[in-house]
Amino acid sequence: MFFQNHLKGRHDWYIYVMTLILVVMGYIIGQSPLSLVIYSRVNNDPGLGVDEIRDFEKTLDFTIFDLSPNYGLFLALCIFLFAMLSLFLGLKFLHKRNLKSLINWQEKIDWKRILFGLFFWLGLSIAFESAMFLIEPENYSFHPPQKSFLLLVLIAVFILPIQTSFEEFLFRGYLMQWIGSFTQSKFNALIGTALLFAAVHSMNPEVAKYGLWNMIPYYLTAGLFLGYITIMDNRLELALGVHAATNMFGSLFVTYEGAALKTESLFKTYDIQPLILSLVFFVFGLIFILVASSIYKWKSPGEVFGSWELNSQLKD
Repeated sequence: MFFQNHLKGRHDWYIYVMTLILVVMGYIIGQSPLSLVIYSRVNNDPGLGVDEIRDFEKTLDFTIFDLSPNYGLFLALCIFLFAMLSLFLGLKFLHKRNLKSLINWQEKIDWKRILFGLFFWLGLSIAFESAMFLIEPENYSFHPPQKSFLLLVLIAVFILPIQTSFEEFLFRGYLMQWIGSFTQSKFNALIGTALLFAAVHSMNPEVAKYGLWNMIPYYLTAGLFLGYITIMDNRLELALGVHAATNMFGSLFVTYEGAALKTESLFKTYDIQPLILSLVFFVFGLIFILVASSIYKWKSPGEVFGSWELNSQLKD
């Protein structure tokens, strides 16, 4: 039923292309607040120039321009606010669809599913990081919360989910429904969106620090997992919760050198092992799938991926 939302409103291929162009334009426009602030700092400080801008593009370190991490995070999230608005406009005025059609067939959000994905994944993340802290305490540094931490909490709870939700709406909602319906294959939808998800995130600053082939397995694992639970659950809420939990945990509790989100988190790690992270993500994904499949009574993977409910409609 989730994939049938592709048929709601206008679903010609060129409508999808126009909407994606609109989203890219929104993403570019969303960079304007950050670009203006950086331009102002460079213009008023003779010590800042092209080299600093290039360093920032590689690291997303806002301290280069004497910007607080919270202010920098807010400016960076404005990009996704405009991108989300562009996706909404494309759906409403080009597709003649509702944004909620990217979530489930009923177009009624199941908040309990979102909260389950959020808190269960947070629990798994805390358990893993606690174990790693006990094994390698020297790899962590604790930073007592300052007054600015409260502002970070507000940003992480109320603004950061815009970024994670946009990515889920775009990849596991919009593109997954389109690829699946175009190829009449849920498997193709899963693989296609995972590859696109990994490709987009290959531009993250951690790639420059740890290497493309070290980070790509992590992005692919995440994309496959989020896509798999979306297809198995026939709706997007679990992926929305898990993705939000991942970024909230990284911004509030533990961050690391080279991370895309540079925040004043409680803990910082000096070194990470990307391949180990991929393996841990895979194991936690299996745990999540086992628990979620039991709670939500999922069908077998063969039954879900072996059927395609749109065949009759697409032939009409």
